[in-house]
Amino acid sequence: MDDYSRKVIEEALRRNGWNQTRAAEALGLQRTYLTKLLRQKAISGRAPKDSTSSSEEDSP
Repeated sequence: MDDYSRKVIEEALRRNGWNQTRAAEALGLQRTYLTKLLRQKAISGRAPKDSTSSSEEDSP
């Protein structure tokens, strides 16, 4: 069940642009409870860095 809940939380974050408030609303949770779950499940709550976009930004 832990893996499932982690995937559900991560998907809600992705669908809501990594906005924790909107993800919590989509899941029917309070934002503070989502924050607690993120800590417990070691989820960063921030969008993963896209390594390809940083190299494109450095191009002239």
